[in-house]
Amino acid sequence: MTESTQLQYIDNGDETVTDAKHGIMWMKRDTWLELGRLITWHESLELARKKNEEKFAGYSNWRIPSASEAKYLFDSETTNMDVEGCEIHINPVFPSGCGC
Repeated sequence: MTESTQLQYIDNGDETVTDAKHGIMWMKRDTWLELGRLITWHESLELARKKNEEKFAGYSNWRIPSASEAKYLFDSETTNMDVEGCEIHINPVFPSGCGC
């Protein structure tokens, strides 16, 4: 992992990660880790609404990322493991075991 990759992702210590390169804050845990299952588009909208109501990590503007924003998570220089133990290229600042 290069130094630039290490500095790109900042663990905020509140279950969020900031992508300093792109100016995006992510929830640290995906729905697989959060709920134990993958969810539909409509369920993800409801989850974002719920996170906004609870002011998760102090914010009330959580939303589903666009496809182009989601692509920012791909990092060819790092590896992590998904729920099935397969290697994925997402920075290890995010917990392993996601439902990719």
